[in-house]
Amino acid sequence: MEFVSWTIVKFTDENTVEAIPTSWLFGSQKCYWPPFPKDKVINCIRRNERPNTCWPLHDICIFRNGTYDNYLTARNKARKAETFSDLNSDSDIQSRKLKKKRTITSSSEEDDDHFSSKLPLPPKMQKIANITTVVEETDSDETNIHNESMMPSQELFTNIEPSSSSSKKTTGATLKNLLKQQVLTRHIVNEILEDVKKIKQNASIGNITDLRNSDVQSIFLAFQHFPVNSEETLGLLEEYLSKEEHFKAAVSEISKIGGATTYDFMKRCLSSMLTNGFASQFSWLGAKKKKIFQKFKLAELLLEAAQVNGLSANKKYSEDAIKAWLRRAKERHISSLKKLGASEDVANDNNSILFLP
Repeated sequence: MEFVSWTIVKFTDENTVEAIPTSWLFGSQKCYWPPFPKDKVINCIRRNERPNTCWPLHDICIFRNGTYDNYLTARNKARKAETFSDLNSDSDIQSRKLKKKRTITSSSEEDDDHFSSKLPLPPKMQKIANITTVVEETDSDETNIHNESMMPSQELFTNIEPSSSSSKKTTGATLKNLLKQQVLTRHIVNEILEDVKKIKQNASIGNITDLRNSDVQSIFLAFQHFPVNSEETLGLLEEYLSKEEHFKAAVSEISKIGGATTYDFMKRCLSSMLTNGFASQFSWLGAKKKKIFQKFKLAELLLEAAQVNGLSANKKYSEDAIKAWLRRAKERHISSLKKLGASEDVANDNNSILFLP
């Protein structure tokens, strides 16, 4: 069981005496004191709770032989120390009288009537009169904000006067002005956001219209080598996509393929563009001595298309979907070969049956 004790100390700034848990001491000249209500402080001291390093520190002097392992004994000694500087003395002839600390009375126990503690009083809050009236007037004025002319940004807060605690009228006017300026600022921000939204929508519509009005032929009609199954064919596709008008038209068309998720979209696109056997030779960054897929225009085409149709929140999601599809290409290729072999065996068996004598 942990040993607990209480020590009698004198708070030098307040010239008061108190019995506190010994664990609250910080060296020999300072101690912690909890910033709690009076009743809670009494309970903390009685239960000998551990201190919190966030508590404020106070300057103290420790009484000689003033540590006790019993709370009641320490409390009685603290009462005595309020009168005598020597805790072991019964005479007040040669003692130095100390200022008695203000008593904290606990509402729950009568035996704490003389328990002493020094607690700082909370700062007094200055009351603001007529706040309700000011808010009501501001709400009525808010409906007229839309009809007011827009003020330059540097004039938004020039009319705000400093608050005066001595004048209720000035305080009310300042609060009203602040609320009006806040409402005006909110409307300005909302209008700016609406303008930005319209600009983005117009830019998106303009790009789609330009692509639709272009005379570039569909990539699936102009490039008749899908799905790509060799490096030679892939080189031809890269050459086709190197032209800016072809690339933009391909992005617009590929983005319309759609899909439930980013991976579903990439799967639908890549399945129509690459064979599984050829795709098994690639990985996104060339891992396991495979060819790097990231460097091709085809990869850039897929990333751009995913951004246009909105299925991918960012390029990272699109890249992960392409990696996953390429990683399983070999597995799909082997599976398709097995299915093809099984089909050929069935066809051979059927032919042999037809030629039986």
